[in-house]
Amino acid sequence: MKVLVLYNLDPAWDISEINDVRNSAKVLFESIKEEGIDSCLEELNDPDLALILERYNAGDTIIFNLCEALPGIPYSEKRVLEIIENFGFTYTGNVPEVIEMSYDKQKVKEVLRSFGVRVPFGKVLSPGEAHGWDIFPAIVKPAREHCSLTITEKSVVFDINSLQDQILVVNNELKQPALVEDFIDGREFHVSIWNNDPPEILPPAEMDFSAFSDARKRVCTYDSKF
Repeated sequence: MKVLVLYNLDPAWDISEINDVRNSAKVLFESIKEEGIDSCLEELNDPDLALILERYNAGDTIIFNLCEALPGIPYSEKRVLEIIENFGFTYTGNVPEVIEMSYDKQKVKEVLRSFGVRVPFGKVLSPGEAHGWDIFPAIVKPAREHCSLTITEKSVVFDINSLQDQILVVNNELKQPALVEDFIDGREFHVSIWNNDPPEILPPAEMDFSAFSDARKRVCTYDSKF
């Protein structure tokens, strides 16, 4: 059995982004090899994923999937997984249906709520609807996006004018609706889970904001992540 580490590059990225992604994939690949596992590293830099997968046997290869899109095709993460599944490979990460749902924050919150998980109060608002919001501080997020795009310290707002401004940032930069939520200030934990049956919870990691008293600095922004 071998492990294929698969990642994507987009021609629109700048050289520093390309180097970061290549280096991260290489570190993972080398770590797997150090464990004595037969492994391969493949870079997808055009939309023809099938051309790579045709070189491998689904019966003896597991894909460690770092591929978040077909290069040049926005929001194609689900399609990546569909292609991998069509070839019959076992792969890491969620199935296409879960990936598709994860882009819709409101739908994800509905699912969590149905299992008794408490979630922040929130609404999708236009700038004109901001006057009906009265919970502050609030945080403004893209309603259909990953990776904290547009999230900065200014995303945490304390008044109607700032709320309207941040809704416009999301609308204009990402061409999508903005989700406004009650800002939950407090300790933040990141918990990773792997395996399916049974699932295994990995040690939690805390994002420590204790050095900051200003709520606007107590948020993990896009720049903090990347």
